[in-house]
Amino acid sequence: MKISFALVAHGNFVFAARLIRIITSQGHSIAVHYDLKSPGNSYGQLTDKFAANNRVRFAKRVEVGWGQWGVVQATLNCLDEIDEAAWEPDYVYLISGADYPIRASRQLVDFLTHNCGDEFIESVPSDTVKWVKTGPQRERYQYHWPFNWRERPHLTEFVFKAQRTLRLNRKFVDGMTPWIGSQWWTLSWPTLQKIRSLARDPKLIKFFKTVLVPDELFFQTLVRYVVPHEKIINCSLTLSQFTDYGYPINYHRDHLEHLIRQPFFMARKISPHSDGLRAALDEYWIGAKTTTPFAYQHVGIVSREYEDWRLAYRNGLPGLSRATVDWGTS
Repeated sequence: MKISFALVAHGNFVFAARLIRIITSQGHSIAVHYDLKSPGNSYGQLTDKFAANNRVRFAKRVEVGWGQWGVVQATLNCLDEIDEAAWEPDYVYLISGADYPIRASRQLVDFLTHNCGDEFIESVPSDTVKWVKTGPQRERYQYHWPFNWRERPHLTEFVFKAQRTLRLNRKFVDGMTPWIGSQWWTLSWPTLQKIRSLARDPKLIKFFKTVLVPDELFFQTLVRYVVPHEKIINCSLTLSQFTDYGYPINYHRDHLEHLIRQPFFMARKISPHSDGLRAALDEYWIGAKTTTPFAYQHVGIVSREYEDWRLAYRNGLPGLSRATVDWGTS
């Protein structure tokens, strides 16, 4: 079983370097896309650090903006690099620079060997299943989104409302039904080769370039047209949890016991301030320490323990008085 990782990273190159090092320490290969907007000479430092490692390749760089096509292009560029390297993996595991392994490499290899031929990607029909907690869902592809919502919120909102008022909604790609799900997937190389072939269609690319958050639609839709539905396991192998407001939870050192009990192989997002957690997790990835056993049928299912704890103590710990604020006019 050969596994290649596709790493889409930006920001602090130290975290990316540490992730690359721990992934390749167990014999896996990794293709890295480092955001073209990343500051200073961080990219040069990263490439210099792994120049002699033939398990590491660096993909052609593009600018990556939240909710825009660049995220998908960066991923496709990683796949191009894997193809160019002739690694011929059985699976490719897509990760970000904020991810980190939470189980042994050997467990991941054994799991994918046992389930070889299945595709692990969250993918639900967007027109009939409510997947997005807050914000637009079908509107993501029914209208054009030419601007970055976070960088130019007022202009983006104006263009969206104008299209909706004028009823300028558009149809999805001809012959396809939109599917939506988490960006993070683990797909077989033969399936990804078929997706790469579809991605050479300029009409397809032109459409997705003006979709909002295309990284949650592109692979999720195309995978449904290249493999039978029964081979798609509707889950990610990467753990991610969110607050009531839809923001991802950042894991810290005191989350270690929680993480190693989860039936996932990676977790995101690991806090940038938690080198201690990364160091502790290294021991599990290399097999020096053992994680809690899990059944294969439970993989990809988030346990209730964190959510139950959060709800139980959202008003503070028992026996401790809550702070009160006098909202008077004084």
